[in-house]
Amino acid sequence: MKLRRLIKCICSLFTLKRKTPKTVMVIFPGFGLYPKDYEEILPKDVHKIYLNIWTDNELQTILDGIRLKTIGLPGTTSYEEWFTKLVNQSKEKIVSEMKKYGYTLPKTIYFGHSVGTEIAQRLLEHADGIITYGGIVKGDCLVKTKNLLGTDDKIATKFYESWPKNAFPIEKANHFSCVSEVSKRRSIKWRKDLGIPAIYETQHSDDKRYIIKREIEWFVSSFV
Repeated sequence: MKLRRLIKCICSLFTLKRKTPKTVMVIFPGFGLYPKDYEEILPKDVHKIYLNIWTDNELQTILDGIRLKTIGLPGTTSYEEWFTKLVNQSKEKIVSEMKKYGYTLPKTIYFGHSVGTEIAQRLLEHADGIITYGGIVKGDCLVKTKNLLGTDDKIATKFYESWPKNAFPIEKANHFSCVSEVSKRRSIKWRKDLGIPAIYETQHSDDKRYIIKREIEWFVSSFV
């Protein structure tokens, strides 16, 4: 009996390792947000790899870097070194998770929000597609791409003189319409702690936020 149970256990483990999901989503959160903050807009029946990039320790790293002048403004060498570290950490997490599936890899779709999109774009060699919100994939992209952008997004649109031609508009949505108000407050606190000037966006009622989230959810599900 013991031998039979052992064989059964080994067989079940082998089966689990071989059971590869059809699709996996990799979640690249926006600045100061957790990857699970997006659960409301993501498909429920799809396996996910959550990249917990913006930890409290990372905030302290940034604060120390600014104070010691080891992390500069975007475009500086020190900023690029710090950002590359985040990219490499994300890559290690993705590779580690994908090893579980052996040689048969699932279709891999990235979801990126805001600055998370920039990290995701540097790792597109591991993806079959990418859908974004509040962040635009720049340049020519060799994988299937869908960029969603709220028409009331004051954070992302400030980087563009006109509406990006490769962005699909989500009417009346702001930069944080893809997450809850609680999640939004954490991100805004991070921005305040770092001395980033406040940007004020249109505030919606609970009913309006719900409608916008359902629209974003529909686009994400359709893409996946």
